[in-house]
This record gives sequence, structure tokens and C-alpha cells, in this order.
Amino acid sequence: RAAELPLTVELGDAQSLLPERPLSSVDEIAVGARISRQGTADAQAGDLEAVLVPVRQGSSGALIELRISNIRP
Repeated sequence: RAAELPLTVELGDAQSLLPERPLSSVDEIAVGARISRQGTADAQAGDLEAVLVPVRQGSSGALIELRISNIRP
């Protein structure tokens, strides 16, 4: 929820969207954030979002700041 921002999130294998492919099994992931105006998981026009940030494997403990500053066309 937007009211909970700013928010700190820790990513690991447990947060993988595909259990058979843990985050530790890939060299790089793209981290992003979106606030849905409709309250759905699917991205839609008018949603607020941050630019995706690539994160390489081995960046353990790295802090990545996402700024939700774009409106999805």
C-alpha cells in the first residue's frame, strides 16, 4: 500500500515468483516497484512505477533505492 512507503524489502530465494528457479540461480535480476491504481497485480495505464534497476548476483546486502516517479502510459 502506498501509505506504507517508504518501505525496506529484503529479497532472497523465498521471494522468487518461480519456486523451481530461485533468485540465487540467475546472474542478474531487475528490481522494480509499482503502485496499482486499480489494486491489481497486472500493470495498467495510470499506475505509478519506478524505473527497473538491474542487480547482479553477489550484491548481497546492497541497498537499492527505487523512486516511484513515472506514470504508466
